[in-house]
Amino acid sequence: LIACLLNFALYGVLFVQTYIYHLTFPNDNIYVKVLVYFTFIFETAQTCMNGTDIYNWLIKGFGDLTEFAKPGLSPIYAPLMGSITALIVQYFFCYRI
Repeated sequence: LIACLLNFALYGVLFVQTYIYHLTFPNDNIYVKVLVYFTFIFETAQTCMNGTDIYNWLIKGFGDLTEFAKPGLSPIYAPLMGSITALIVQYFFCYRI
């Protein structure tokens, strides 16, 4: 539960950073803009999947301890989407260096 709340908090930080980027760099390269917005949309999908799992585990399955044994969407968004996001961001950092 703590990790999920941290995910939502960091998504809020990402939202503000994307908004500030949009206002500050309107003349930036189109490829960088696509990269920023794609990362934002990708992280939005990941946070929505996280919210779906939290809903299923804590609201829909309230009182049913066997509900926690069901993985839901976490095998998709935790390792796969996190790895893809890290790969994209680190490639961009390598490009900038």
